Amino acid sequence: MIKSMTGYGRAEENFNGCTITVELRSVNNRYLDCNVRIPRLYLFAEDAIKTRVQGTISRGKVDVFVTMDSAGAEKVQVSVNKPVADGYYAALKQLSKDYGLSGEISVSLLSRFPEVLLAEKAEMAGDVCSVLDRALADFDQMRTREGERLREDILSRAAAIEEKVTLVEQRSPQTVAEYRAKLETRMNEVLSNTQIDP
Repeated sequence: MIKSMTGYGRAEENFNGCTITVELRSVNNRYLDCNVRIPRLYLFAEDAIKTRVQGTISRGKVDVFVTMDSAGAEKVQVSVNKPVADGYYAALKQLSKDYGLSGEISVSLLSRFPEVLLAEKAEMAGDVCSVLDRALADFDQMRTREGERLREDILSRAAAIEEKVTLVEQRSPQTVAEYRAKLETRMNEVLSNTQIDP
């Protein structure tokens, strides 16, 4: 089955008051190049999205757009991953002590480290991937339809070429005879005053 590398897919679903919308667009590319655009608060789901896309699409430049309504974002429960935060805090203190560095360890600094703040990650990533799966199915259907149109176009052009080749083959002896007659006429005109051995 032929599938086009160009395609579009979209899905939208509501989870506990949060509307998640996923859109996929792709254009031709030699390899798979997947870019994910997702609100900063949900960046934790980016790897799961890329893994899902790689499992379905093998080639093309794919852009994935994930949007979530603000009402749902307000309801996201954010908590502190205390063991991870403690580890980063201790490591920063040790760095300061070992290298004689000054400066305070602020909440702002600590919150920037990965996994320090948790935003219902497991559940939200699962919800995003659920909507993504529907968008991928829609995307795949479009690629299949486009691939079928490409197949029909290629077969139509191949049939037209085959028809022309058959016509050329049938007319070939006649074309050679016509060309020979023209050549002989021209030569006779040029050599009309000259005697030559036939």
